[in-house]
Amino acid sequence: MKAELLTPIGIPRLMALARDDNYGFQQKHDGHRTQVEKHGSTIRTYNREGEPTQPLPPSLQGTLLASGIPDFYIDTERVGKRLIVLDVVSLLGSSLRVLPYSSREPIAHQAFDHAGPGVEVIGTVLGTGAKLAFLEWLIRTRAEGVVVRDMRKPYREGDACQHFKLKFVKECDAVVIGPSPDGKDSVRIGLYREDGTLHEISGVSLRNKFQAQPGEVVTVRYLCVTRDLHIREPHLVRKRDDKRASCCWLSQLTEEQI
Repeated sequence: MKAELLTPIGIPRLMALARDDNYGFQQKHDGHRTQVEKHGSTIRTYNREGEPTQPLPPSLQGTLLASGIPDFYIDTERVGKRLIVLDVVSLLGSSLRVLPYSSREPIAHQAFDHAGPGVEVIGTVLGTGAKLAFLEWLIRTRAEGVVVRDMRKPYREGDACQHFKLKFVKECDAVVIGPSPDGKDSVRIGLYREDGTLHEISGVSLRNKFQAQPGEVVTVRYLCVTRDLHIREPHLVRKRDDKRASCCWLSQLTEEQI
């Protein structure tokens, strides 16, 4: 099963949704999107494309095995040794996909609020005043961004265009093209145009963090975008094993950001 993805929006749309009581605000976390499936004593993990991915850290696996919940399928964000439950797709043999998010969220809290160390359920802020205050707090505390949930919607896989995100930092997921010509522990990175061709956006130093091979996906933060769609002062954040290179579009550089 593919994860339900978030659609990027700009500030005007965000402020309009802040005034709409059908939408709730959540904190956006900078982690690895991971879908977790448990059947009895077996735990399997999948990336956003529904493909098997690296297992959870032993501490989190132990927490989920000892939780007392025999089977579930949950959509999560893995941030270090924390597992943040974003949504619950099935629980105790029952599919919850058709329920609105306003019904799925309380079920997630009831099932996982006391699951054990390291596991927590994302909270949702409702009401215009509370959402605006929450947004100010996120910016003040240098959070990665904000997620906007349509509380009326069922769970839909892939680009459902019903939940949204706005990042507070300039960031993109890019494809490694190959080593930089200068050979100084850096690689060339690019993004795909709509016609499927790869547009080089910059070189970025690996800073001895890890090796990056052509075709792999990395997240980079940057200062600004030039008119010819190159990024300035890129900084490597992490390698991504939960996103395909074919999903790294050049349109990321044209999204409105704070």
